[in-house]
Amino acid sequence: MSIGGVVFSADKWVNPAPYPVGMDTWFGSYYNKTAQHDYRLRVGGWGDWYYTLLRFDLSGLPQNATNAYIWRYTINEGTPTDINWYRIGAQWHSGTVTSSNFPYASLTSLFWTSAPTPGYWYITNITSEYNQWRAGTGNLNYGLFLAPVSNNNNYSSFYSSTQGGGIGPWLQVTYTPQADDNKIKLRWPLGTPYASRVVTQAFGVNWAGGSECPPGVIKKHSGTDFSAPIGTAVYAAEDGVIKHVDAHPPWAYHIVLEHNHPQGGKYTTVYWHVTPASGITAMNPPIFVPKGMQIATIANLATGSHFHFGVRVGTYNNPVSGIGALPQSTCTDPDGTTYPGFPENFIDPNNINNVLFQ
Repeated sequence: MSIGGVVFSADKWVNPAPYPVGMDTWFGSYYNKTAQHDYRLRVGGWGDWYYTLLRFDLSGLPQNATNAYIWRYTINEGTPTDINWYRIGAQWHSGTVTSSNFPYASLTSLFWTSAPTPGYWYITNITSEYNQWRAGTGNLNYGLFLAPVSNNNNYSSFYSSTQGGGIGPWLQVTYTPQADDNKIKLRWPLGTPYASRVVTQAFGVNWAGGSECPPGVIKKHSGTDFSAPIGTAVYAAEDGVIKHVDAHPPWAYHIVLEHNHPQGGKYTTVYWHVTPASGITAMNPPIFVPKGMQIATIANLATGSHFHFGVRVGTYNNPVSGIGALPQSTCTDPDGTTYPGFPENFIDPNNINNVLFQ
């Protein structure tokens, strides 16, 4: 791995990626009160206060880190200040956050770091936070809030991911390799225990419902149905971004999230027969949701209730990633939409050779 011309050896590295996808930004208490997406991340101020928000998409990264470090390249902008670090405990979106809507009440103090020297990399250990975030229970990955100790014309600024050139923030994760590292590892998405799951319709079985393709075409189930009482909580199975939310009476809503695959590239998860939670909607740029965040509840269907969960390897595709069943071979429906033949990169989420649930 090379950062700013310096070569490092590490297991995994990730940065927030530039805005609008990126999740590093800053804002002020008086000036610059809306999220700023320039070349820097400012912590400091001159009478007012400048705060930095920092979050990494951890999907595809190891479940347990030996060490997790944040690297920041500090730039010269006045006299540096010590920094107070806080855990964020509520959702925010880098495209819409402001000083007036940020969830300050959710902050938990973690530690402070001394004023960095401009022109150097500065390293902060967040191993404890990382491992809690990867568990997907308890403290979730809503990110970090950096506040200045002093604002008397003191600034500890560092390059943002928008700057490019490899000198934006980086997360370095070292870990002990496991034999199953290439598998998709997810939090069980239901509020009922994984061990008590009951499959009501298996992956790949024939299914004659739906409106895709000419009437009567037999399709194959592209996910697995599990028994789930009405109102059961539904959680994001992994860090990801919301790509699609849509209603399909009488089947209620479905939600599609996109994630980073541990072998590289992307995969998607789809959650069917649900009622989305507040704030769960498709936007451009997409909203990030952390692993373990409640995104929905099981809906009341005319025939009762159940939960369909699907996993598709590959980047998000509309409408394929959100489909509940696919034809046995490629076909085109009356409105001209062509659907590929089953399985089209869907995998059985109830098979431990494909997916491991925590």
